[in-house]
Amino acid sequence: MRPKICWALACLRSSRTTENCKQGLTLCRLYPSVLRKSAENEIEIMGLCIYIDQRLTPFHFRLQLARSDNSVSWLELKFGESANGELVRMPFSFSAVSEKALHALSHRTNSIVWFYHVGYGERQIADHST
Repeated sequence: MRPKICWALACLRSSRTTENCKQGLTLCRLYPSVLRKSAENEIEIMGLCIYIDQRLTPFHFRLQLARSDNSVSWLELKFGESANGELVRMPFSFSAVSEKALHALSHRTNSIVWFYHVGYGERQIADHST
């Protein structure tokens, strides 16, 4: 399980190419607004992340463990808000990462047009009919 989880989280913190560093696209910190068990064997994390150039963008990460063993069966990462095909990066401020602002973000996750959306595996739906 760990290599796959670490890989997914490393995607959030990667972008180590020279060009990305010149553009300030290396991530430095996550500000989670939601960290919860969203379903059986599933976790959800959402919030804002800060780039090295002190700009913010939202992220939404969901991960499900397989019922049969201790491995990742499914994950989904949505990252960065898109406006007119461009990645929106808001200037950092303490009010932007305040509890109130992060709470507001958690209520608009489904309305965000995501710049990046990647996934792995197939989500397993619990069968409660037995």
